[in-house]
Amino acid sequence: TTPATDTPLTNHYHMENFRVVLDTVFEHYQDLLTEAETRYRERFLALSPPSQNLYVRLLTRSDSGTRLDQIQYPDIPDLSTQVQCLVTAGLVKFNGCENPAELLRKITKAELIRYFKLETVAKTKKSDLVQMLLAQWEDKALCAQIYQHVRLLTVVNLPEFDTYRLCFFGNNHQDLSAFVVSELGHVRYENYGLSEQRRYYQTREQIQCHKHYIGARQQLEDDTIKKHSDALIDIAKGLPHPGDHVALQRRYHRLINTIARQLERLEKLPQALELYALSQQHPSRERQARILAKLNQKQDAVNLCKHILSNSHSLEEQEFVSSFGSRLCRQLGQPFPQPDSCHIQERLLSLKPHPTRSVETLAAEALSNENQVCFYVENALFNSLFGLYFWDIIFAPIDGAFINPFQRGPLNGRSEYFYIDRKELIEQRLQAMVREDWRQVIKQRYGDKHGIANMFVVWGILSQELLALSLAHIPTAHIKAIFASIAQHPGLFSNGFPDLIRFHNQGYELLEVKAPGDVVQTNQKRWFKRFAKHQIPATLLKVEWLTVDASLE
Repeated sequence: TTPATDTPLTNHYHMENFRVVLDTVFEHYQDLLTEAETRYRERFLALSPPSQNLYVRLLTRSDSGTRLDQIQYPDIPDLSTQVQCLVTAGLVKFNGCENPAELLRKITKAELIRYFKLETVAKTKKSDLVQMLLAQWEDKALCAQIYQHVRLLTVVNLPEFDTYRLCFFGNNHQDLSAFVVSELGHVRYENYGLSEQRRYYQTREQIQCHKHYIGARQQLEDDTIKKHSDALIDIAKGLPHPGDHVALQRRYHRLINTIARQLERLEKLPQALELYALSQQHPSRERQARILAKLNQKQDAVNLCKHILSNSHSLEEQEFVSSFGSRLCRQLGQPFPQPDSCHIQERLLSLKPHPTRSVETLAAEALSNENQVCFYVENALFNSLFGLYFWDIIFAPIDGAFINPFQRGPLNGRSEYFYIDRKELIEQRLQAMVREDWRQVIKQRYGDKHGIANMFVVWGILSQELLALSLAHIPTAHIKAIFASIAQHPGLFSNGFPDLIRFHNQGYELLEVKAPGDVVQTNQKRWFKRFAKHQIPATLLKVEWLTVDASLE
């Protein structure tokens, strides 16, 4: 990996990045691309560099088109010639938008008045004028009238580009801007291996399945569809089976949960219950228990809660049934296993308020002197130590973990599947902490990997001083317990850490700072329970503000 630089972007970085997408996808997925998708790449590569540059810039602008009179790129010579080349290649077309509302948004109020010869509307808002024109004109006639005055360039072949983007990023929400920060030198990425054997999609059917899921997700954002249970059920029934593709299976289950949850909101409880039964992903069983209780099938709900408690590996499920199951059993006069209570040690700290500084930084300063030093670290410290110690496991060549060279970690790095997919590797690494060299592993990685993007490591917080003090003062057993929790489910345990860490002659202490009126959050309680279980020193620091008079004493 090359060191970061502050070199400015070239005028052609859009084109260069786009070619990286096309070439990378073609290299790994040539056998899965359709003839149209292959031709799409060939047509682009056959263009002159100025035409390529213009096309990619248009591609990253509005999907509905760009006004020709608003295209101004000083580095693209002879704009009209480049535009004609793109039209001839079939990559753009004139006046392709047929949505009158979208077209009206592209012209000014003054242009509206002039193009449609509107009178006595100077004080009327543009939005009102738009609504009036939409009501008075037929769609085709309205578009035709606009196109008499405005030439619009619209990019075609977007379905082909969507395939390349999906195969490169593995989703439909990332775009070419991911390259920009890398080109600027602000981000460096780990050089993990990408090979055909471990590529994200192995068949064309898997690509089409993922596209269908994306389309379904977009449909579920439509307010009209969300209000109709029959439409929701049809979407669920139309979802293709994900086969043995693990990541697509998880996407399928998330979609089923989303549809079932919306049916719940529409009070279609039996239909929602039926759909939830198809999903193997949290919160499917939680929602089933809640629906059973609503349907007055409380004993069935209790039985499900007990089943979850006895066989679930999901902490979220366990936390849910501990409270919900207990409440149901009290209503039915039945016993239910009670969760372990957690006593949080508290201490009071008096501080003088400051108009621009946070309570955490004030507390850290107040608790630092010649005998002790306190750092404001919140979630950064232990996540960073975790990221360094498990670096090679985070970037291990797991099937479906990496799809392009611009990832800070594996695709499932925030879910419980991070552990499931790497269980043996993680457990072996945890057991290796009984040896004294685990600290050296972290120190070595800190030097070798410094500045490289890792979804767990916060380089700006993890100074050499903080690293050295942490490794010197925090016992192995404590670090190991914290690492084990993070690994189980990074999405749950990468946050909620105490704000401060204080190092002193006797060791260290974690401190959660709460200003008057603040309360301990669920994710923080989760950590305090673990701290108590493993005898990790952690305290809730309740701040009281000194009055002006008291601070002067």
